[in-house]
Amino acid sequence: MHDKILLSHGEGGKRTRDLIARVIARYFDNPVLSPLFDAGFLGRIGGEIAFTTDGYVVTPPFFPGGDIGRLAVCGTVNDLAVCGAKAVAISCGLILEEGLPMDTLERTLAAMRDAAKESGVTIACGDTKVVERGKGDGIFITTAGVGVSADGWRPAPSGIRPGDRIVLTGTMGDHQVAVLIARRNLALDAPVLSDVAPLGGLLLPLLPRFPGKVRFMRDPTRGGVGVTLNEMASAANARLVLDEARLPVRESVRGVCEILGFDPLYLANEGKAVLIVAGDAAEALVAALREHPYGREATIIGEVREGGSGVRMRTLAGGVRAVDYPVGDQLPRICGTRAAGIQWIHGNPPGGPDLRCGLPGVPGGRRLDPTQCRGSRLLRISPLPLRGDPLAIPRDRRGRVPPGDAPRPAGRDDPRRRTGPPRDRATHAAVPPGRRPLPAPRRRDPVAPPLRGLRPSPPPDLETALSLIRRPSPGSERGRGVPREFSVIR
Repeated sequence: MHDKILLSHGEGGKRTRDLIARVIARYFDNPVLSPLFDAGFLGRIGGEIAFTTDGYVVTPPFFPGGDIGRLAVCGTVNDLAVCGAKAVAISCGLILEEGLPMDTLERTLAAMRDAAKESGVTIACGDTKVVERGKGDGIFITTAGVGVSADGWRPAPSGIRPGDRIVLTGTMGDHQVAVLIARRNLALDAPVLSDVAPLGGLLLPLLPRFPGKVRFMRDPTRGGVGVTLNEMASAANARLVLDEARLPVRESVRGVCEILGFDPLYLANEGKAVLIVAGDAAEALVAALREHPYGREATIIGEVREGGSGVRMRTLAGGVRAVDYPVGDQLPRICGTRAAGIQWIHGNPPGGPDLRCGLPGVPGGRRLDPTQCRGSRLLRISPLPLRGDPLAIPRDRRGRVPPGDAPRPAGRDDPRRRTGPPRDRATHAAVPPGRRPLPAPRRRDPVAPPLRGLRPSPPPDLETALSLIRRPSPGSERGRGVPREFSVIR
């Protein structure tokens, strides 16, 4: 066998046969797949059948706590589990890029085999295709799953009533933060592992144990808990009210979100479920979830209230805010087009605030440790103006200049207007005799006066913003970080 995937591995010849027989079938060895027919025979299945499909294109394929193979199996099993169905069999479609290391493929297949064994599901059939180099991203996986409904249970959004409770089986945002750190190579000392896990053994035993008490279940993958609850509220035509103080978030994940400006409510999860259950059974049901290894951090995060469809949240400040669908990707708190400095005030120790920064090589600076930032007040992640740059004016997060720092055009009471030659209202320069002073520029908002020939920089996209954190700098400890110079916070 070759050590890399070749185009000939997907052309249907001897190399294709060898790849399937010697590699893929070796990991997926079971009575259904072993004959290598064009379809797998599952036998007679009793009960109501559930069917689902999904695709996985995660980059990188291996990340802390999981990989694309385990993700493909668990994601399919979980889609069936939240519909009350026990997974029986799944398919596996592999899209491989030319040049993919064979070791990467075998690690992925081994992860799928182990996850299928843990979930009690059979990989019954599959297909393999190879695309030219540069037309894929290493490995893509598509799956389809067949399951059988447990005790005839079906999601019943119409059965949701005011007084029902919203239960989350664990912490939010673990998976997306783990993938983000691995994908962007961020210099963050964050012990974050993906939560990817099969949930069939956690959720399905609840249905016969609490008959009629579980109304609705969903897994908060893309869009996180916030999007999932909006979809559940729309399906049930109900008002869901969250309690911000009850939302479970790991300290390391919360620290990363505070540094980068993400809301963990909208971060993806791959091993959690959201349930709406009867209010009188909520506490007992949470206790049952905590008996399982994947539900030890289960908690009640809200309730169903009277009112129109939508999601609201009681904030820590005592107010109520809407939790709506996000528009586009969440962007870090980074502005400008040059390098960025990250500064925050950690606590309020005696003698004044302790100013820290995450700049390697700077006295008092260090690599960003999200666990040290819990409860901190992020001041600014701002562009670093060059020396002599006319934009080097201190601004707040919205780009406004604090009172007293903005240069202002001379007014009627300015002494320069009462004595000496007439001066231009914009530049305060003396106007030659016979020439009328130019009118002062029109101020549209409380920012610095417009500068001729300069255009505001557009807001960065996610790729540009995150590149500012991991951009190499001379003298950094590991070749990552941001320049030593950083702007002053006022």
